Amino acid sequence: MAIDEQAPNRPSNTDQIDYLVNRLSELEDKVDAREASLEDQLRTLQIREAEQRIQIKQLVLVISVSVLVVMTYLILHAMHKVMMGPVLTVPRIYAMSLILAPVASITTITVALLVGSFRRFKPSDSDALVGMATEAAKAGAGQSG
Repeated sequence: MAIDEQAPNRPSNTDQIDYLVNRLSELEDKVDAREASLEDQLRTLQIREAEQRIQIKQLVLVISVSVLVVMTYLILHAMHKVMMGPVLTVPRIYAMSLILAPVASITTITVALLVGSFRRFKPSDSDALVGMATEAAKAGAGQSG
């Protein structure tokens, strides 16, 4: 008789199966929600990375333009101090170095900043950068070669 009294308290096999099926579907829903949450986090991180790249490119652009402006001012100032009308007040080699040094600086810094930010540096760029800066300096000085 003790067995019969405990029998009504036990769930039937179909109740256990239904409970397990419901529990399994709940767990599947939780896993799906967690995967969706991870996908949302990944998307958010990718958007932040793209925004950071844009901000860095804008910063590099501002820096390169400011370097150009400062070096252009230095060229104009050197020209004003070195020349009085058509007469040079210093030796020619000194006058040329006062003009060409800022031009080389402008081109080298600008090319390096722009290549580095927009295209990213590659190992082969260290050799090519010197050539690009030289060509840009020649073009900037009006000596296309």
